[in-house]
Amino acid sequence: MRRGIVASAKKNSTTIASRGSGTPADNGVATWATKTNAVDGAVGTNPNTYATWTNSTSSGVGYIEVSGYAFSSIPAGSTILDVKVVIRHLCSNTGRITSTVFQAFDGATSVSGSQGTTLSTAAHDETMNFVCTLAQIKSATFKIRVTTTHAANTQSLVFSLDHADVTVSYAPP
Repeated sequence: MRRGIVASAKKNSTTIASRGSGTPADNGVATWATKTNAVDGAVGTNPNTYATWTNSTSSGVGYIEVSGYAFSSIPAGSTILDVKVVIRHLCSNTGRITSTVFQAFDGATSVSGSQGTTLSTAAHDETMNFVCTLAQIKSATFKIRVTTTHAANTQSLVFSLDHADVTVSYAPP
């Protein structure tokens, strides 16, 4: 079993979990440091190493996209029952961020609604559940985008993302 993948069987369904791999992308407008920290460690662990977005631009928007999820082992003809995304994050000052949301994409197409988060200076998990197609979850362009919007001031802030894990429950053919 590859590092970062966890599989288990339930009655009439199977569950597989993955953490992204490779170097996450960003929107290039804002500076993300140590981006690969968003994909280190194994599924379900909190390595407490963070990809960080530092910004002081009023109403500035920064996003990071985590991809490289390992779902190629899901058999053709399977039915996707549920997809769960868990991100772990924190920010340096909750008054300097308007919002943080995350959502799943296949390329440029959203395959989930966006999920808002609770802003906190303590690291914590946020969860989103949705259903997508087998083709979308196995796509080479499947990714999780985390977007943060700076408040309407020029005070510096740091947003930190520890990981974005994805768990897929499916019924084999």
